[in-house]
Amino acid sequence: MNLQQIRLFEAVVEEGTFTHAGEREGYTQSRVTQMMKALEDEVGFPVFVKTHHGVTLTKSGEILLPYIRKILSDVQRLEAEVDNLHGLQEGSLKIGTHISCSVCWLPEIMRTFQDRYPGISLAIMEGGQRQIIDDLRARRVDVGLISRPERDVDIRFLKLMEDPLVVVFPENDRLSTYEEIPPEALADRKFVMSDIQFDSDAGRELERLGLTNRVVLTLRNDTAITSMVRAGIGISILPKLVLEGIDMTGLAFSELTTHPVRTLGVGMLSEDDVFCKPFFHKIAK
Repeated sequence: MNLQQIRLFEAVVEEGTFTHAGEREGYTQSRVTQMMKALEDEVGFPVFVKTHHGVTLTKSGEILLPYIRKILSDVQRLEAEVDNLHGLQEGSLKIGTHISCSVCWLPEIMRTFQDRYPGISLAIMEGGQRQIIDDLRARRVDVGLISRPERDVDIRFLKLMEDPLVVVFPENDRLSTYEEIPPEALADRKFVMSDIQFDSDAGRELERLGLTNRVVLTLRNDTAITSMVRAGIGISILPKLVLEGIDMTGLAFSELTTHPVRTLGVGMLSEDDVFCKPFFHKIAK
């Protein structure tokens, strides 16, 4: 199979139809059909199956997809390195990130990045921790701004900062009398928490405190969580960075006496996959 077929394979996967993939890559629908049929003939099995809504991968096609994306990632790195040797520094970088990072932390990093790499285009894909790690493995993103993975040993992690986990409560709550909140003061409280697929750090801290049975509501949106806290549904534990992008009217927060943190950084399958890795090493210092 050739590079044109490989690129078209990924385009069909992402666009969902031969027609849209052809429009993206500059081919007619019939030409896309011919090229994908030639690819299937070469590998010896079907990789796409038609549905009422377009096309989807077969089981064999799903197995091929990570390898296809690895090839395209390697080609991108090769092209970027050639451009660097010519002094062009052109290319693209797909970054997966928590919503809290993209609102409060990512803008400053991206400004510094673009000052250093003005020819690099950026694409930001927001998601939860689990989604970003899955996107890294599938090579839908090049790097992820994530919390330190606990069990994903195949993900390389470069620490950038520590973000305190804080207790969020209504401003007139009795917890406001504490400068730092002892865990025992939370024993009888109800909690509104982030879905563990989006933010596992706060959930792990609540588990460490033995309070997971006190969770009455889980959500995937930090603003919605603080709204529920403001309405008196329960209190919450959230990363402090999250609160910088949220209206805190009627709310307060304090750190715990145990001072838990989440460790934020850059996740990648391999440092060799990222042509701009010196940048991330620099901001980590």
